[in-house]
Formats: sequence, C-alpha cells, structure tokens
Amino acid sequence: MKQGLLAIVCVLFVMQTKVWAQELSGYCGDPNVNRGMDVTWELRQDEDRVDGEGNPLYMLYIEGEGVQVTEPWKPYLPYITHLFVFDGVTEVKPALFAGANNLVTALLPYTISIPDSMFAASSLTYIDVEQHSIGNYAFSNSSKLSDVRIFSTVTSIGRYAFKDCKSLSFVLCFSSVPPTLEFDEYGVGPFEGIPEDAVLYVEDVEAYKASDWAKFFKIEKFVDPHGVPTIEAEDAPATPAIIHDLSGRRVTNPVKGQIYIVNGKAVVM
Repeated sequence: MKQGLLAIVCVLFVMQTKVWAQELSGYCGDPNVNRGMDVTWELRQDEDRVDGEGNPLYMLYIEGEGVQVTEPWKPYLPYITHLFVFDGVTEVKPALFAGANNLVTALLPYTISIPDSMFAASSLTYIDVEQHSIGNYAFSNSSKLSDVRIFSTVTSIGRYAFKDCKSLSFVLCFSSVPPTLEFDEYGVGPFEGIPEDAVLYVEDVEAYKASDWAKFFKIEKFVDPHGVPTIEAEDAPATPAIIHDLSGRRVTNPVKGQIYIVNGKAVVM
C-alpha cells in the first residue's frame, strides 16, 4: 500500500515538473502563421536575484522569425528582470512590459520600433534606444528611469513617450539631427513632467537648442567619455550583450581598456 502511494506521488511530481517546464518556454508567434511556432519564448531563472519575498526571478528570451503576438509568460511578468528580443523578431505587442516592477534590462532589435506603452510604469532605471521610433507612452510614468541613451538610428519620439519620468536626469543623444518630437493638440510633448534640471548631452548643441528638445532640457556638449558613469566589466550583466562605442556604432571586437556602452551602461572593458 505504501509503495503504491509512493508511486502515485512520484508520478504526480513528475507530471507537475513537466507542466512547470512547459510553462517556462513555448511559442508566442502569430497563431495564424505556422500555429505561432515561428517565434519562441523561454524563461531562465535569474540566479543572482530574488524578489522581496524570496521568489525566484527570471530572464525572458524571445527569438525566431516573425511577429510576437501571444504572451504565455504573462503570469511571470512581475518576476522578470531582463528582456532579450533577438534579431529576426519583426514586431512586439504594445504595452508588452507595462507595469513590470522588477525589470532591470531590456534589449530589442534595432530593426523594429518600440510600440506604444511598451515599458510604461516599469522599473527600468536605464535604457539604450537604437530602434527607429519610440511609440506613444512608451516609457511614461517609469518613476525610476534616470538614464537614457538614444542612438542615431532613432528618428522620432511619440507623444508622452517619457511623460512623468520623475527621475530622468541624463539623456545622451548621438544623432547630429534632432529626432522629431511629437506633441498633442495642447502642445504636450514626449518629455512633459521630467525634472526641470534634466540634462541632454549632444555633439551639436546649437542644432538641439534650435529644436523642440530645448523645451525640456538643459543642453550640453558631450565630449569627455569619462563623464559617463562607468562600471567595471566584471560587474556587467552576464547575459547576451549588444556593444556600442561612444559614437553609437556596433562593436564586435571591443578593445581592452576602452569604454563601451553595454546593455545601456558604460563599461570599461
């Protein structure tokens, strides 16, 4: 009798383990295209972190060829610390990580756009933006967001994109041509509600002072790379990284001792 009960418990445990494993990976593409199997997702445990109650946290990887449509990982959203969307994924859903309160890092392919409300009210503290455009409300009400780097690939920033980001103090824009800022019918722009002393660092100060950017920022010239907060290479995330030099160009073979931007942070390699 005891052996029978033990066997049943073991079977149930194995079944539960399999279900749990299935919940941590799967398909998230368009269900009408190859049954959604063209785009996959996987959660991997973030072994360096737990939440305040000791629950495990996770890193989400989305890859494949096509459009991300479904969100099977949604129950885990409060426990996701890192988001990695790889080249090949052509589009992600709006508001995909809105309200993600443990999110630390987010990387998207430069070939797509950041959709509306993508990271609204999230816990991001910094972001590297190399996508073509930033959607409406994309980062709005992200109260911890303090550090934003905008690469030369960005051409437009949508309405309220950074509205009420109360900690935003440092924006570095690599483009010599100021990206277009979209305003609503009342003249409210992407950076409404950020701190009055927020600083925008650019190479062509005069071009930005003559643009709509001057309505929101104190504009200064970016010259000294040592003016960017740095971290040592060994402190950088151990997850897959996209590396740029300080001009916004992608780097595949970084030189030891030089400063690069890795996952939104300046790093001494």
